Amino acid sequence: MKLRRNRHQDGSVWLDPRVNIWYFRYRDAGGSRKAERIGTKKEYPTKTKAQAAAEPIRSRINSPAQTPVSLITLDRVADRYVKERMPTRHTTSRGYRGKLKIVRAEWGKSALPLSPSAVELWLKDVKKANGELYSKKSRNHLKNILQILHEAAMFFEMIP
Repeated sequence: MKLRRNRHQDGSVWLDPRVNIWYFRYRDAGGSRKAERIGTKKEYPTKTKAQAAAEPIRSRINSPAQTPVSLITLDRVADRYVKERMPTRHTTSRGYRGKLKIVRAEWGKSALPLSPSAVELWLKDVKKANGELYSKKSRNHLKNILQILHEAAMFFEMIP
């Protein structure tokens, strides 16, 4: 087995002209090519601004230490989910954002993975601003949003 030195990734910023989205391209430790979404052309109108926005990605890739699991909060996962994986259809994303607001108010600062028993207890007693309980259907929607966020955290490799 041949030992190799640790590489410093400069990567490259690329605009997909079909959808006007900036991507940061790089190679991982295994040598395979990867790409991460930076943002849209509206958010970053020039390549220079997109490169500046890609700097946190570049530093994360080049840092040898991984982020500890205890620092992965539901807010961090929700922010990334909204940015990268939220459905694009207006009505769907509007409903998801409303449910996310309720979930983030209670669980935003909590470390993932959440305790299933604590979530179940919360779902039984979650109330609207006026003090009345949410309907069973709404509580199921809140539970589904939590499941979506846990799956997103696994997809983003934040939790195993």
